Amino acid sequence: MPTKPAKQRPVRDERYNRFKLAAEQVFAERGYDGTTIREIARRADCNLGMLSHYWKTKQALFTEIFRDRFVCIFEYQMDGFSDMERRAAAGITPNVREVLTCLIESIFLSIQGTDETDNLSRLVFGRALLDPSPEIEEAMAALFTPASQKLFTLLRQANPAINDAEFYWRTLCVIGSFSFADGFATRLTRFINPASEDAEINWRHVATYVINFLVAGMQAEASVVVR
Repeated sequence: MPTKPAKQRPVRDERYNRFKLAAEQVFAERGYDGTTIREIARRADCNLGMLSHYWKTKQALFTEIFRDRFVCIFEYQMDGFSDMERRAAAGITPNVREVLTCLIESIFLSIQGTDETDNLSRLVFGRALLDPSPEIEEAMAALFTPASQKLFTLLRQANPAINDAEFYWRTLCVIGSFSFADGFATRLTRFINPASEDAEINWRHVATYVINFLVAGMQAEASVVVR
């Protein structure tokens, strides 16, 4: 089970850290294309030259933010999936639950918390997963593609009975479930149970709910295709 790592922020000058934090805040609210360097500088109370001095480009700034914030998730997934691959090579086929548990716990439990920084991490991650900007897609792919490839291979080994098309759509639902839940859970309460909108979310419970649901879906009987 993942543990929350020490913060990865480089120890530089105060303005550097303020600028990065402001960038995360604006990105969580507006997405990549809606984030301007002028607004980041205003919130950080820094000059516009901070970007060119430290990062050169806006994409480089966000690539660093994602690497610092989410390397713990990537490493947890890689460790878990690599262990399953070694056991599979020894003849022990992975099961759907252990594969999905590694995926979901790495997201929900490694960036859970009640303080402002932890909540910002969760919002930034949810936004990044759904942001359509090519720059964000490239930055996230560089970080998570190796683990994603292992995920798909292991899920397929664990669930060989369904055809490729059905496997694809079930896996798409897996990815969509944690993407939406992690980034937009508080919004969803407005429609389901408005009274709990401001209640603190127990992410350990959420991980269990989502894992159980997705395991049942991935292991469901293959659909009958009507021609």
